[in-house]
Amino acid sequence: MVAQHPPFGSATSKDSFYKFIGGKRPDLFWKAMSKGKKNGYFSEDFKDLVQRMIANKDRITMDDIKAHKWYTSTDLPTDKLIKEEFKVREKKAKAAVEAERSEKKTRSSPNEKAGSNYRGKIEDGSCFKSVGEDGWADPKKVLEPYENVFLASTAYLSNMNPDDLENIIKNFLTNIDEEALDVLNIKEDKYKIRYHTIQDIK
Repeated sequence: MVAQHPPFGSATSKDSFYKFIGGKRPDLFWKAMSKGKKNGYFSEDFKDLVQRMIANKDRITMDDIKAHKWYTSTDLPTDKLIKEEFKVREKKAKAAVEAERSEKKTRSSPNEKAGSNYRGKIEDGSCFKSVGEDGWADPKKVLEPYENVFLASTAYLSNMNPDDLENIIKNFLTNIDEEALDVLNIKEDKYKIRYHTIQDIK
């Protein structure tokens, strides 16, 4: 309760605090413990008591703790104050957990990612809608579910707005060398582009 956090997370050499205890470097242990606290936050008597309580060998007994100088010279909190303090800390801990959950939920929510586009299924299952900075928008054409109908093919899947994606592909194909493109067929009612090249496109 004095430090407002445990002396270490786990009794292993990888623990940021315990490694100094195992390495017999109490000076580095208290330096790490005092980070963010004012100078002299921990008294020498308190340090001595804690070090003897978490020592690897010959730890102090309960009777010795009660007889220690820090224990006997400090105004210890009552049971009531301890319970009240833990209730406050519990409330803060729950609020922190809830804030972290909300943040994760926000990061995973498509409506919170400005500049990105996502596809979500309409309730009747007929097609998909896209969402971006302007919110949900109906696709201009029929967007059919993806089906891999070819045994050997190269597929590129995207969560981009289908109208924007179609325009990018259309602009690319209509601006390439005419000698490289033999057939270009863009469907008006669905997102389907068919083309045939007679030489490598560069």
